[in-house]
Amino acid sequence: MSIIKALSVLKKAKKQGIKISTNGKTLVLKSTSTISSDLLQEIEEHKTVLVKYIKKKQGANTQNTVVKVTRYDRPERIPLSYGQERLWFLDELQGSLEYHILMVVRISGDLDTQLIERSLQEIVSRHELLRTNIVSEDGVGYQQVVASKDWSLDVVEGISAEDLDSAISTYVGLPFDLSSDYKLRSCLYTLEKRDYVLVCVFHHIASDGWSQGILISEFIEIYSALQKGKPISLPKLDLQYADYALWQREYLSGAVLENQLSYWENQLTGVSPLMLSTDYARPSVQDTAGDGVLLNLDPQLSASLVELSQSEGVTLFMLLLSAFNILLHRYSGQDDICVGTPIANRTQAELEGMIGFFVNTLALRSDVGGNPSFKDFLQSVKSTTLSGYDHQLVPFEKVVERVVKARDMSRTPLFQVMFVLQNAPEGEGNISGLEGIQITPYEQVTVSSKFEMTLNVEDSGSQLSLHMEYSTSLYDRKTIERMLLHYKELLQSIVASSEAQIGDLTMLPQIELEELQSFNIEDIDYPRDKTVVDLFEGQVKKNPDATAIIYEDTKLSYRELNARSNQLARYLQEKGIGKDDLVGICIERGLNMLVGILGILKSGGGYVPIDPDYPADRIGYTLEDAKLNIVLTSKTSKERIPKKENIEVINLDDDWKEIETYSKTNVSKQASSSSLAYVIYTSGSTGRPKGVAIEHSNVVRLFENDKKLYDFSSTDVWTLFHSFCFDFSVWEIFGALFYGGSLVIVPKKTTKDAVLYKDLLVREGITVLNQTPSFFYLLQKEFFQEGLAHDLRYVIFGGEALNPSYLRRWKDYYPMCKLVNMYGITETTVHVTYKELTEEDVLDSTSTIGSAIPTTSCYIVDENINLLPIGVIGELCVGGAGIARGYLNQEELTKEKFIESPFKEGDR
Repeated sequence: MSIIKALSVLKKAKKQGIKISTNGKTLVLKSTSTISSDLLQEIEEHKTVLVKYIKKKQGANTQNTVVKVTRYDRPERIPLSYGQERLWFLDELQGSLEYHILMVVRISGDLDTQLIERSLQEIVSRHELLRTNIVSEDGVGYQQVVASKDWSLDVVEGISAEDLDSAISTYVGLPFDLSSDYKLRSCLYTLEKRDYVLVCVFHHIASDGWSQGILISEFIEIYSALQKGKPISLPKLDLQYADYALWQREYLSGAVLENQLSYWENQLTGVSPLMLSTDYARPSVQDTAGDGVLLNLDPQLSASLVELSQSEGVTLFMLLLSAFNILLHRYSGQDDICVGTPIANRTQAELEGMIGFFVNTLALRSDVGGNPSFKDFLQSVKSTTLSGYDHQLVPFEKVVERVVKARDMSRTPLFQVMFVLQNAPEGEGNISGLEGIQITPYEQVTVSSKFEMTLNVEDSGSQLSLHMEYSTSLYDRKTIERMLLHYKELLQSIVASSEAQIGDLTMLPQIELEELQSFNIEDIDYPRDKTVVDLFEGQVKKNPDATAIIYEDTKLSYRELNARSNQLARYLQEKGIGKDDLVGICIERGLNMLVGILGILKSGGGYVPIDPDYPADRIGYTLEDAKLNIVLTSKTSKERIPKKENIEVINLDDDWKEIETYSKTNVSKQASSSSLAYVIYTSGSTGRPKGVAIEHSNVVRLFENDKKLYDFSSTDVWTLFHSFCFDFSVWEIFGALFYGGSLVIVPKKTTKDAVLYKDLLVREGITVLNQTPSFFYLLQKEFFQEGLAHDLRYVIFGGEALNPSYLRRWKDYYPMCKLVNMYGITETTVHVTYKELTEEDVLDSTSTIGSAIPTTSCYIVDENINLLPIGVIGELCVGGAGIARGYLNQEELTKEKFIESPFKEGDR
């Protein structure tokens, strides 16, 4: 509506011989005669609008170094403009409902329906493009101007307010036949006496946003003249859109076109598509169904943003676009952000009064990486924007042809989101000046979305309003509502601290920060003074004769396992092993593996598992990096240990005769809950292996806390399937021994054969199975083939991503068996999250890892450790009692990865 007011005031001033300009902030009036008081009052009332309009016009005129558009002799076939050509092609290919431009106003008062129709007919007659058909020959589209005599106004009388929005949506959704329909259709809805709604629908091929202002301005002028019986005094149009199309085809060619295209090619080559997380699967072909969400900013924030833009020497558009880029950066995790924005592209005064498709689209690309200050980033956006304005003449269609080498039909090319700033001054009231009639805006109905989302910001002069149009095939309404709130919060943060680095700007309101942290179960207690040895010995006391471990045809009771490990512990203590000393254990699968682990722990030391099947250089690296002086091994595996003077090798087979001379009674407690329990070396997939140092308390709280997730007991039978160098083995070993259950050590050959493993599970009556998903997919097939019964109560997954849909048959066959997906890393002591799969979960292929287990906290954050909202991809930060001591002998890396928690005081 701002264009209407500006044009009206400037027109009146021109008639009185007054020239209005601006020096940037105020208006400058030049006149050779006295200015009427009415006009002065009107200029004062609309001063803000006039300043903005004249500045925009002056800005456009600075580009006017091009050849002016003049009237052309009409050829037999009038070509389409570049923009028209693209829309015509799209319409031919798939229809173009998303390119219907809707303008709706509410009218109250003594309205004359016939004058409405005559006024609009006059406009259709005045602007050739509204009565131009698009015809084709040999696949080439042309303009064909027709008469306006058959244009008519649609009228619907007596419609209820409840049915109005639906009726408007239906009317807007009627397709245009570009080869025969007028490019403007209008319908007048009569609600009740003296209350009307006028709907005008343009096809974008003949109109743009600027054109809507011209339509209203001319409608008011024509209706007023007809109402008063006076001549219509609109200025003659020296040019028509056909002249512009002919000029564009002639001027934008050769060196001029190449110069502009080269700029955009340099700017946009290699631009990344925006990868926002969507609520629904992306269709293979873009869907244009849409909706919209509105959010008004309070006047104080709006005024602060205007003030900040002025103080920084940028336009409000540049400031708001910068903030929008940061929001998209946070939501996508990408540094390369490209946003589209429309530009009026009426760079010559002769084009300003014409209805037509002049608007162009600029793709403005920003680098949000490096965490600059907001002020620095703002200046970068300013530079990009001004440079884009300098190259606005080249049609966006030509830019796409030059830059985009391969099209993805599921996304729009070069950018997927739009940003628009419009001036719509507050208090429009009776904007028409018509006698007995009041025209006010009517909230528009969004029925389509050309892009994934378009943020429209309207500036009323005293308040900013945000309207997000979005694709309903990709996003849920709640997601967009939340996104607008985050944008608002980001703007408030910018106003409060514009000098801050962009990574320090907040976008989450306090209530949402609290909600995100509520996913974690806070302040869960666990036996903080207990060690791994304490929990094991507790089960020895309860069930001394129960079977603790089984390997092939041999087994040890809890009493026997405890006695042997006590003897080994005393033997190691005599060798000098005590609290926090590390002892290597390089041994094959068998009973002595568990005796060795428990013996080391009882001595006060921590065990360092070394798989004898590892390459020699990996074994040597572990021995050297952990600075091991003692290594436990066996007759079979001792040859894998390199002979070094500083390493004592204890062969549990040959040396047992000496070890068994030591006392079998419990060793006095050596370790505390904060002592090292083990150091497991990671795989080294990102470099050399790192030793992760885990304390006793890290392990204890995993199983013993005030909010257990499972009902393990002494009747359970577990397997030790995984290598003891893989921390899943910690869960298997102590999950069995802490609850008095039995642990079946799986022979090496059986770990590689699903049939043998299936037989073992059935034969031994395994009740708790811990498995990587990939191996379980093979295993379950063996059960299905024979329809086997089993004793499994739990299958717990870990180690890799799970596809729940692969478990659908298992859930159907064995509904009483609990399926649990757990996620974790060595640095967080085996498991971090827990998710028991339901019948609904196994219908989906999404790997849901659940929520934080008790004593552990999970936060999804960006690269600057800012909490991210629901639905936004980020990194997982883990806190709580499971966090390892750090990396062995790597102080700097530990400082880098193990940080103080910004979310909970005293946590890491």
